[in-house]
Amino acid sequence: MNIENDIKVSVCVVTYNQENYIAECLESLVNQVTNFKYEIIVGEDCSTDSTRAIVQSYVERYPDLIVPLFYKNNIGAVENIKKVYKKAKGKYIAHMDGDDIALPGKLQKQFDILEKNPDCSICVHNMNAVDANSNFMKREFTIFDEKKYSLIDMYLINPFFIHSSKMFINKIDEYIDQLNVNALDIEVHIEQAKQGDIYFISECLGAYR
Repeated sequence: MNIENDIKVSVCVVTYNQENYIAECLESLVNQVTNFKYEIIVGEDCSTDSTRAIVQSYVERYPDLIVPLFYKNNIGAVENIKKVYKKAKGKYIAHMDGDDIALPGKLQKQFDILEKNPDCSICVHNMNAVDANSNFMKREFTIFDEKKYSLIDMYLINPFFIHSSKMFINKIDEYIDQLNVNALDIEVHIEQAKQGDIYFISECLGAYR
């Protein structure tokens, strides 16, 4: 096996009825420049608009990069997240909602942080805000010092990051099926924070709609 060809990061995109935004999301991901191999897994949950057709067009353009999960029936947001995470081959998983945007350098910077800080299980970053027309707004979401945070910080100041800013170690098989479906996001964050610290990058490396 050629280790250099192994996938290091799996970007897991969840989308439903986001025809106005999914192309911008995927475009921001396929254009990431990295020194490692990554994949983009897209869970498309039987949208009633043209979201699936748009995703398919990207699959055809980037067949070696994008892995589609096209469900036969609507399975809901929680199950969609679980399925895309379970499909991930990477050492790390980067979560992305289908209406958010990755800014240049996002994947490489988060990968480098996690590689250099083995005591960290999660890396997150600040986010810009964009409106429905993709105009950047005059605000940032989380203003914290760039440093490592702990599980205790998660409890005291949660939420201090946007979900689409998160890259984490892929150990989901250890806990994903045991979590409460009504609180999946926060329980995932907590389980991962039990495995190591959270490195917060103060730079805005993404945009949240």
